[in-house]
Amino acid sequence: MIKRTHFSRLLLFLLLIGIFIPIAYGRENPPVPPYGPPEEIPGKGKKDKVEPNERKEYNFPNNTRFGIYANISVSFSIKYGPKVEDRQIFMNVNNDHPLNLNLSARENTTHYGYPNMPKIPEYSKDKTKKLNFTYETIYQIFTNTTVKIIQFKFQINEEFGLNPEKNYTVGVFSEGQDTWNLLPTNRISENSDNSVFSHLKNSNQGSDKKSIEEYLVADLSNIESDKQYLLTIFEIQGISKPAKEWIPITIFMGILFAIMITLSIVLSKSEYFDKLKKRLTPVDKGTHRLTMEEVLENKNRDKIIELILDNPGIHFNQLLRKTGLAPGNLVWHLDVLETYKVVGKKRVGNYLAYFPYYGKNPISNIDLKLQKSELTLRVLEMIEEKPGIYNKIITNRLEINRKTIDYHIKKLMELNLIFRKKDGRKKKLFPNLEADYYNND
Repeated sequence: MIKRTHFSRLLLFLLLIGIFIPIAYGRENPPVPPYGPPEEIPGKGKKDKVEPNERKEYNFPNNTRFGIYANISVSFSIKYGPKVEDRQIFMNVNNDHPLNLNLSARENTTHYGYPNMPKIPEYSKDKTKKLNFTYETIYQIFTNTTVKIIQFKFQINEEFGLNPEKNYTVGVFSEGQDTWNLLPTNRISENSDNSVFSHLKNSNQGSDKKSIEEYLVADLSNIESDKQYLLTIFEIQGISKPAKEWIPITIFMGILFAIMITLSIVLSKSEYFDKLKKRLTPVDKGTHRLTMEEVLENKNRDKIIELILDNPGIHFNQLLRKTGLAPGNLVWHLDVLETYKVVGKKRVGNYLAYFPYYGKNPISNIDLKLQKSELTLRVLEMIEEKPGIYNKIITNRLEINRKTIDYHIKKLMELNLIFRKKDGRKKKLFPNLEADYYNND
């Protein structure tokens, strides 16, 4: 009788465990429902709410995408800066009580009260590696209450600024810190049918064709209320350390390569400088009292000209990062170059873009005199509006078959209106500003 009683109690205990554990686990990790269609947002901001175990996703202009899932009710506000583009983030919020959440995205920390980028730490996992801020986007997270954990998920895709062939880690910065802290970051793979943005697959793919998508995943836990957190992604880059016996050869080859590269740059710049010195274009110097030789011989202006020649359509913030100049100093040098008609500028959308000077506004959206289809003209306008754009972005934004876009790009290249420039795996597209179309009145 005693043994039977103990056995009955044991069965009851196991039964209770079998019921309680799935319930408890289900509350902590509820089944995630599939997305409905993404909401297209015409502006750069959105206020909304998700109910417990609900998922939402939004497409913003400039190929920026946001998704959220929560196990509790979350009222949230999203805001993207005008210069943020080609970025994607998904948030999985896990907490014990409802909350309000604000997320914003800007291109640097200046907009969050930090004029200088906080110090990037050494990569302690591997002393032969270093961290570099190539992502060019800073997220700000702010909540009205403590939060147990928020998981951040970023698709590893060049379309969103992450190269699948490179390694990355997520960093967080908050008030009172001197440097970025690195979050444990995992790289996971998911079947495209089950991925965060599965509905964004190219429409011309077969329905039974499955692909694997990769994501960076990092968790931010124990979030304090009313405290600003900044989040970004750092690229993990190698630091080369050649063996001692190879050092003399490496140094020699490096010097030789540098001389060859410098010579090619000097030649291209010298040709441009010769053109500037020989032209008869009138220049109103305004308050400046410099000769053309003095304008071109300045070291900082020489660097700016080199960057604009190599990257026509480069934006102000890109010049700011690549020159290392203070904003006011860069503005002054650009003003000199514009005054002397060495470079030209145009506001394209929300960006201020700079070009070599070609005697007329280098970007113009006048109708083509040539007989072309409306789609060909639209593709050309997209390349004008964003020099350096590539085929995949045009395909996604116009939602047209890739082969069709290839055909219209080929037409524009045959007409000598655009050209391709290879940058890593990307083949970027630029308007050919020397074409008659851009120079005929």
